[in-house]
Order: sequence, then C-alpha cells, then structure tokens
Amino acid sequence: MTVTNTAHLKPGEYICVRTTGPAAALIALVTRSRYTHVAIVAELGFAIEAEPGGVRLASLTEYDGCLMICNAAEPTTITQRAAVLAYATAQLGQPYNWDADLVDGLEHLGWRWRFLTRFAKGRKAVMCSQLVAAAGVSAGLAGWQCGKPTASAVVPGDLAARIENRAW
Repeated sequence: MTVTNTAHLKPGEYICVRTTGPAAALIALVTRSRYTHVAIVAELGFAIEAEPGGVRLASLTEYDGCLMICNAAEPTTITQRAAVLAYATAQLGQPYNWDADLVDGLEHLGWRWRFLTRFAKGRKAVMCSQLVAAAGVSAGLAGWQCGKPTASAVVPGDLAARIENRAW
C-alpha cells in the first residue's frame, strides 16, 4: 500500500521508503531496488529505524515527500504487531551494522566472502532491513526474512517486494 497519510499506519507495521542522497543512490544501485530504507511504525507519527547513528525513534515527517509503502494489507494480529514493536523498541540504542551493509553489497554484486558473513553476523549491531526482518521473525512472521538465510541478509528491496507482490 502506498502511504500518502502516515496517520493510518499501525504500530508494528513496517514501511519502505525511497530516500535521496549519495548513500541512498548507492543502496539503490547495489540492491537494484528503488526502496533504500525501512523502519517499524511506532506510535502515531514515529518509527523505529536503524541508521548510521544506531537504532533510534524517528519522526515520520523526516520522510515527507519520499515514496513510501507499508505492509498494512498483510494479515497480522494485534499480538504480532505488538511483538514486532516490542522487539524493535528493545533494540533502541544498538549500533549500526556497517559490516552487514558491506557484505550485502558485495553479495548483490556476486561476490560471496564467507568469512565476512560470519564476522557481520557475530556482531551485536543492526541495519535497517535486518531490524525489520528480525522483529518480524521474533513475532512469528517468518516471511519477513524474505527467504534469506538470516535477517542480516535482507535488504530494503526484499521487504518492499513482499508488499508489492502481496507475498504474505
């Protein structure tokens, strides 16, 4: 569902956003997706997201004017959405996982370096799509891992494809 009014978003849903700037352009190029960022909807007007400064509570107004879609049509229960939000809230303050970003970028380019994958998985850090995928899995929503072997292998485009294809 394309988001035109964030007031209709429910806590525990996730959003995919097409952001702008050099980092977003690189993410879009490497992952071949127009969506470059994802976050968990928190309370009205806010989302929990992982960004280079770490996991934080952010105002959705930061994405005004950006293309945004949400998994609002996915059949989730209030209990599942509450579990998603609880998981994401518990991650507030965690550092950003630059290593997983590097590994994802290399893998999308066809380079698979197993030792880097083990290093990225072993760190207590998170990137935006990893946060969303892990939150979903923690709530019993295995599809949020998008068929990938780990949550750290999920990229924003994978989560956006779930919405666009209604792959619940």
